Amino acid sequence: MLFKGPTFLGMDSLGWVFFIFTVLLFGIPYTRFFLRRRNIASWPIMSARVSKVEIFEGVPEEYVPRMAIRPGMPVTIPYHCRAQYAYLVDGTIYPGWFALLAKSLTEAQGLAKGLQNLTIQLKYDPLKPADSALEEPRILGKKVVQSGTNPLNPTVW
Repeated sequence: MLFKGPTFLGMDSLGWVFFIFTVLLFGIPYTRFFLRRRNIASWPIMSARVSKVEIFEGVPEEYVPRMAIRPGMPVTIPYHCRAQYAYLVDGTIYPGWFALLAKSLTEAQGLAKGLQNLTIQLKYDPLKPADSALEEPRILGKKVVQSGTNPLNPTVW
């Protein structure tokens, strides 16, 4: 070693700076992710109507970190059906979205047809009404994908 200075629990001050930075970088978002997930159970339930359905190639960007998919990488989920919904809280209309993953274009088109004007049950945060989550984890037999539901990409800010 070229430099040997005072240590605490085997790490010098630079090591502790990196350790604390890493804990804060990952700890805060993941803590918020798990606290949000826990709080969803106490949120009020209401109905919403699907207002728009579109079919896109690949996996929703909000669900998978962008660094996880690179150009030319084979995609195992070729399509997803993205549905936008609207709900009313205290006289204000709030939008939301969810996606259903499909293995083929035909399957995605069938999901899109089934989602048109569908009434769904959702929960919303009474302190921040724009934050919502679908009540049912599956719609039309497919797992619901929403922003903030993937622990690998906890978008909770």
